Amino acid sequence: MIFSINEINRRDDLLANVTLGYDIRDDCRSEEVAMWTTLSFIQNISKSFPEYLDCTPQNAGPVSGIVGTGFSRTSIFVAKTASMFQVPVVSYAASSDELSDKSSYPYFLRTYPPDTLQVKVILDVVLHFEWEYIALLYSLESDGIRGAFALQEQAEEMGICVAFLSPMREFPSDDELQNTIEKLQTHSKVDVVVLFGAKNEAQAVLRAAKESGLRRIVWLGTTHWGYRLSADHLEDVATGALFVRDYRPTVKAFGEYYASLDPFSPDTSPWFKELAHEWLSARHCSNLSVCPLDRGNTEGLVMNSVYAFAHAMDTLLRQNCTDELCRSKNRQQMDGTSLLHTLKNVQFEGPYGQVSFDSNGDGRGKYVVSNWQRHNGKYTMVDVGLWDAVNAPRLWIQDGIIQWPNNNSSRPRSTCRVDCPPGYAISTLRQRCCSDCISCPDNSIVVNGTVCSPCERAHWPDKEFMTCVSIVPTSIQLKNPVLASVLSLVIFGMVCCLLTGLCLVAKHKHPLIKATSRELTSIHLAGLMLSYGAAIMLLTATPSVEGCIASESLISISFTMSYAPTLLKVIRIQRIFKMGRVTNKPPRLTSPKSQVAIVITIIVAQLIMSIVSATVSPSAPSTLYTLDMGNYSEIFCAFGYGFIAPCLLNLTIIVGCCLFAFLSRKVPDNYNESRFIGVSVYTTLVLCVAAVPVYTSTNEVLPKVASMSLALTLNAYLSLVCLYISKLYVIVFGNRVEPRAIPASTTLQEMTMSSSAIPNVRCMVTSAWGSEIRQVKAMGPAQSVGSPGPSKSEY
Repeated sequence: MIFSINEINRRDDLLANVTLGYDIRDDCRSEEVAMWTTLSFIQNISKSFPEYLDCTPQNAGPVSGIVGTGFSRTSIFVAKTASMFQVPVVSYAASSDELSDKSSYPYFLRTYPPDTLQVKVILDVVLHFEWEYIALLYSLESDGIRGAFALQEQAEEMGICVAFLSPMREFPSDDELQNTIEKLQTHSKVDVVVLFGAKNEAQAVLRAAKESGLRRIVWLGTTHWGYRLSADHLEDVATGALFVRDYRPTVKAFGEYYASLDPFSPDTSPWFKELAHEWLSARHCSNLSVCPLDRGNTEGLVMNSVYAFAHAMDTLLRQNCTDELCRSKNRQQMDGTSLLHTLKNVQFEGPYGQVSFDSNGDGRGKYVVSNWQRHNGKYTMVDVGLWDAVNAPRLWIQDGIIQWPNNNSSRPRSTCRVDCPPGYAISTLRQRCCSDCISCPDNSIVVNGTVCSPCERAHWPDKEFMTCVSIVPTSIQLKNPVLASVLSLVIFGMVCCLLTGLCLVAKHKHPLIKATSRELTSIHLAGLMLSYGAAIMLLTATPSVEGCIASESLISISFTMSYAPTLLKVIRIQRIFKMGRVTNKPPRLTSPKSQVAIVITIIVAQLIMSIVSATVSPSAPSTLYTLDMGNYSEIFCAFGYGFIAPCLLNLTIIVGCCLFAFLSRKVPDNYNESRFIGVSVYTTLVLCVAAVPVYTSTNEVLPKVASMSLALTLNAYLSLVCLYISKLYVIVFGNRVEPRAIPASTTLQEMTMSSSAIPNVRCMVTSAWGSEIRQVKAMGPAQSVGSPGPSKSEY
């Protein structure tokens, strides 16, 4: 830096009559020291931010800009602090992508390219050698973390697999190193490891690899740690490593200046004296001419940063000071905003070529690819390629001069693709870079050895898995224990239904039978028999167009015949007792003929709806395939959308039963058949809610058919138990039921107010099972008809 400033001050064409000063301090690679130093630089800056130039004389001017630092983690703190005071910062070696964010670091620029470009160079090298499977180790600092994750993201886009990522602390423990080495040994197909780290982390990993005998790896990284291989005695384990470094040719003029420095001169900088003293002491030398210093290769980057400020300041002075008097006098601090704007637009020829900044304030990228080689027992870094962000082609590499690990003549493969034997397909894994051999699914054939192609519907692979052949579908078999069990329930239910009907016919003169409205009961029992018939048809019939339409119609009509009479019964109970509170006259349309006519009308409407449904959207046989069935498929009846309309009608009837059963819940207990009806229809709703989703959503025929058949069967069973079995029990095992004499002066309105039905009325009121209320001629209070009436339990 001192060399560059002295060179600028001697020039007449750049900052003529202006002498640059400097204040150089060491950040000690510490974030805290870097921030404190930055504050000490700018602590005298006025917060009012005066004009960048007053053209007034002044003995010394404050700091106009900051050069540095050489590390990303310290540059972040410097850039943050300087941005608050609008002081431009130009770094010569900070590479973190984070510093390209102008919203966070608006006054930061750098002559060094960001890690983004370095990542592109590394990936271009990986692609050049056709490596597809790599590992990534990175240090836990800003450069390492951001660079590693940027590399991973871009690698996936390019089809490069990152086998694993492993972070490294600056001084990793033995366990951490052992874990990393074990990962590399486990991933035996990983031959390339990208190492994004500083020298301490790299040294630790290479030392662990050397101790474990891991010599197959091609280490690919940056020269941040590459130049320390000899000093750390890690040359052998790194043989064949590739390094990406920014283009840094030596600056001849600086080399001559550096060689002329005398560490014993009082005019020499204190840092050079300290460096020279340690260098000579370590080598037991007394003269730098005998033991010359290794000056590194960063002089060009520092010179570019200093010259960037010089050219920007010269441009500002030329634009704002037109007279020589103004230019010849000392300047006040330049306005940071104007200086920053000018810096972004400078262009000049530096030691390494053209120097300029992009829109993010980053330097243009030009990199060298080097190879760590062994020749005649000595190790050295050999340049084997060049990468240029501006010129094409971007990457040029001399493959023939590269040395690979273990003296291999051919490049490592670093791929996890495998060649599969016949009969298996190649399965691509891990972002298309890794592959494995897997057996194709049972319903697929192998195409070109790489693709498992599923057969079309109703087809199955042949024995060689080369072509697809048709599948002959079959219907479900009754030998299945589930279907056999359901069919047994259906048959038993039909027998029970027939026996119930015979008992009701045999006892048709019994008062309880008369009270059940024999006409509606007959229709209801016929509906139950149709339900069993529909279930048998679903279970046994081979699906066909006619059979599917018949099954759909049977289900719809059987539900209508089962629940339309029930709806009429419960409506009649509710109407009779509601009107009984105000009058003794029976409500209209409660006679047996009226009730039967209404039920038949509803059944005819359902029949018409079923016919229309079968015409518009008929049910039809459908084939169902599942992979676990193998070369086998099943056929079943798939109900069409037209089936929805009959279902809605039946649902309306069932909901109506529920509603009127609920409204009739407070009638006298002796007449409360509504509670039994309620239990029946409530349970029917539950069964429908359970069966319909199973039928529509399951991917197997057995659950479809079994659930629908079981729902029909259980509904019929519930109706038999709730509405008839209790009556038959009373008829067969209970006391003889006769009408009871009650006072003639008692009205139906008074009866509805009591659950005991006051006796001595010459009016016989049927229970809620009955069909009508008959008014009988009043008799004397001492007369009676029949024997005492039934108790609650008999109803």
